[in-house]
This record gives sequence, C-alpha cells and structure tokens, in this order.
Amino acid sequence: METKGWAYRSARKVVADGKECQGAGLDKAAWDRLIQNRPNGADTSPGKLRNKMPRPSNREQILDAAEKVAVDSGAAHLTLDAVAAAAKVSKGGLLYHFKDKDAMLAALVERYMVRCNDKRMEDFHAMGGDASAQLKSQITTICDDKGMPRGLHQTLLIACANTPAMMDPLRKVAQLNMDNIRKNFKHPEQALTLLLAAHGLRFLDLLQFQPFSVEERKTVMRYLLDTSDALATGGRSTLDGYTGMTKPSFKSARK
Repeated sequence: METKGWAYRSARKVVADGKECQGAGLDKAAWDRLIQNRPNGADTSPGKLRNKMPRPSNREQILDAAEKVAVDSGAAHLTLDAVAAAAKVSKGGLLYHFKDKDAMLAALVERYMVRCNDKRMEDFHAMGGDASAQLKSQITTICDDKGMPRGLHQTLLIACANTPAMMDPLRKVAQLNMDNIRKNFKHPEQALTLLLAAHGLRFLDLLQFQPFSVEERKTVMRYLLDTSDALATGGRSTLDGYTGMTKPSFKSARK
C-alpha cells in the first residue's frame, strides 16, 4: 500500500460511515483502525489528517440540484442518484446531509416555506404594512410563479400527498395567517374567499389548465388586490414583525 494519499482514502471511508472525531474528525475506534492500517512512515498527526479530510458536500448545493432536477425532469425523475449527479457529489456525500429521499424532500418543503415567507414579508412592508397589505401580500405570494416554478411546486405537492406529516409546518403557518385575518377584518369570510380564489388561480397554473387569457388573469389579480383594500378595516396588522415560522417546526427536515 503506497503512503501517498492513504490517510485521505481511509479517513474518507470512515466519514462515509458517519463517524465523528478526535483530532481528525474520527471517534476512537475509527482512529485506532486508521492507525493500524497506516503504511510504515506515514504521518498520522491530527493536523496532517485534518488537512486531508474531504469537505462535506454543501447542503444548499444539493437542494439547488434537487430543485433543478424537479423543474427540468419532473417529480418522477427526482431520485437520490439523479440529484447526486446534478450536484456533482457522491451518493454518500448526499446521504451525509439527508438520510433518505423523504428527508431531502422535507428540506425542500422547509426552504419553500422560508422563501414564501420572505417574499410575503417583503410585499407586506412594501404595501404599507397594514391590514390590507396583510391580505394582499398573501395573494401575491400564492400566485407567484417566478419564485416557485411549476415543476418544483408539483414535486412538493406530490411529496406532501405521499407523506402528509410534511404538511404540518405549513398547517401551522396557515393557521397563524387565518388568526391574523380574523383579527384585522370585520368579515374574515370575505377575505378567505379572496385567498381561495388566489389558490384556485395557482392550481390552474399547476395543472396547466387556464381557460382565460394572460390579460384576463391580470384583471382577476387586480380585482383580488383592489377588493382586499375595500375589505380592510384600516387597523395595523399584527403581521408586523411576524416571521411566520420557527426553527422547531423544521426539525424533521434536519434529521
């Protein structure tokens, strides 16, 4: 066995087994195995081994690749092998971050929620930060087809249908949104009707079933936003400063 590269190859195998470490990122048993298998004269100092340890695959890079596969090829082709290839990492590198496909999909759902919440809060403050802005920012976020490409949205819907527990954080956010609407509108059922109409527009987009022109869709959107102004009480929205989600909601995505 040649000396050059032995520590890297051995350490990489141990890391792939999920071990962690003293000195070089390894537990004692793994360290002992590594030392026993070293060639004569090989440098086994912790600093030397640490420099040879491979960097873990980037989690966001893998999620970016998963989104690209979903958008370009569809949910049926979103496999761990396909994502690993798109991310240019080994399958072991992918499994370092996500123990299985469900864990990866849960992380995509989490990132989707964060992305939607960021857009909604940006729209909310840009629209004045009042009760009307609360409702309008939800409508614009629901109907946003740029921030959430059709292929990715379809993939996440299928994932949540197959594993309903992935919807739990989304349900909590939806409940918080409804609580705010009840506080800020005299007739919350009318505000809810506007939200349902926005969801309907979005689902027609996902199904690629649009029995109206682009201009007609824009007219419907204007109507929803104008009607939101008419329904608003004028009071300040309790959404101000609201983040929409907390870290505990996403523990399942980190496993």
